[in-house]
Amino acid sequence: MAQLPKGIMGGVSGKLGPLLGTSCKGINVLRNIPANTNHHPTPTQQLQLQKFKTVSAFLSPLKQLLTETFDATGLQKTGYNTAMSYHLREALLQQGNNFSINYSKALVSMGSLRGLEDATLQLSFSSQLQLQWTDNSHKAMAHPTDKLIIVLYNPQTHNYLWQLTETPRNGLRYSVSLPTTKEEMQWHVWAAFMSSQTQTASLSDYFGVVKV
Repeated sequence: MAQLPKGIMGGVSGKLGPLLGTSCKGINVLRNIPANTNHHPTPTQQLQLQKFKTVSAFLSPLKQLLTETFDATGLQKTGYNTAMSYHLREALLQQGNNFSINYSKALVSMGSLRGLEDATLQLSFSSQLQLQWTDNSHKAMAHPTDKLIIVLYNPQTHNYLWQLTETPRNGLRYSVSLPTTKEEMQWHVWAAFMSSQTQTASLSDYFGVVKV
C-alpha cells in the first residue's frame, strides 16, 4: 500500500497501482514495478524462440549485405528484417523440436532486378570456383553494369565468404579460390546481381554444394 507521509503534496512511498514510490538522494521518484521474471514460456513460444535463434544465427553474419539486397519498399522494416521474415516463413526444416536451414530455399537477395541466366558452376582441381552465365543485359530489368554478388557458406565452421564484386553482368564469368584444409569442407553457393543505378538486387540463385 502506498503512503503519503507528507500529505498529498509530498512524495509517495510504496506501491501505487503499477508504480512504486521511492526516494533517491532526497528526490521522490515513481518507477514502474519490475515485471514478474518467473514467467515460463509455453511449448509454442519455445518453438518460436528456437526458430528465431536458428534463422538469426544463419543470417546475422550477412546483416550488412542483406540490408542492401532485400527489397523492403513499402514495408515498415529494414532489408535485414525482411530477410528474417522470409526465412522464418519459408526456409526452415523442422525435426521434432529442432530446426535447421533449408539451404535450397534460402536467399541472399530478393528484388525486381533480372537474375543470372543459364548459369553454371564448376570447381577446378586447384580449388578454383568458376561461375559462368549468359549475357541477358539487353532484357528488361537488367543493365550491363549490374554487379555480381557471390555468397558461400560453410555449415561445418559457420563461416561465410561473400562479396559484392566489381564483375559486371556482361562480364559473363567470375572465379574465386576456396580455402583448403586437411578435412573435406562443404560450401553452399548463391549468386545474384545488384544494380548500382537503382540500388535493387535480383532474386538470388542457389547452386548447391561444392566440396573441397
